[in-house]
Amino acid sequence: ALIQEAVERAKELSAQGRSVRIVFPKADYHIRKDFRGALIDLDSVENIAIDGSGAQLFFTNKRQGILRAQSCRNIQLMNFTSYFADGALRMQGRVTAVDREANKVTVTPDQGSHYFNVDEVESADIAYLLHPTIDGRLKTGAHNYFRSNGDYQGNPDGTWSFTLQRFVEEWEVGDRFGYNFRKGSESLVHLDECESVTAYKILTGGWGHLGFAAWEGSVFNVLHCETFLQEGKWMTGVADGVHVRGYRVGPWIEGTRIQAIGDDAVALYARPASIQSL
Repeated sequence: ALIQEAVERAKELSAQGRSVRIVFPKADYHIRKDFRGALIDLDSVENIAIDGSGAQLFFTNKRQGILRAQSCRNIQLMNFTSYFADGALRMQGRVTAVDREANKVTVTPDQGSHYFNVDEVESADIAYLLHPTIDGRLKTGAHNYFRSNGDYQGNPDGTWSFTLQRFVEEWEVGDRFGYNFRKGSESLVHLDECESVTAYKILTGGWGHLGFAAWEGSVFNVLHCETFLQEGKWMTGVADGVHVRGYRVGPWIEGTRIQAIGDDAVALYARPASIQSL
């Protein structure tokens, strides 16, 4: 409530033509479970700097994010670290049985991991096989994602069984696997028709949908941002790290580390682009 109050006050000052700085005292912020959407929601405002001062944001479900901005100009978001609760974005575990004739696999969730909840699982979500020892790396020689028929069945011993649409021959007993709850998730930062927005030193253990997403604007800077693997986690973000569509200028991405996500690190659409160094 205090955060939303500060944001509303910043909107009022911006509407008066003033430059505004929202400052989060460095602390841990635990976002309540019933909250939905972006923590900072801006519409048709300009000249606002949001400084986390090293604040740590602890999100509780996949339908939460840091910033959503629509038709805004000159916005800076900086100095935040964010985490998602265990099981909020994905489940992970081991393959315990494979029935190749029936295209069925059985898995055991990792200790403390989420399970297959019918309220979370969607047809667009994906499973993937992981390297046996290197966190964040896919299994060698396997496809980069798998889809199921949605027939998740909980077993009395705590395992779950489901059938795959294809490629069941790539699954083996003992494999590590992950499953992303992407559908219905919030992006960490989402911009629509915005101009001159900078994300600086945004560090995160993941996100529910897209990381830094921007549609139909101009000048988006993603500077010195990083995803990191939280202890015990085998992956970070669910989908694209930086996803930009139809920008007139940009994005400019520098000093940014995106690792162990379930889809593109950088996805640029409808615009000529070049990679200067990698």
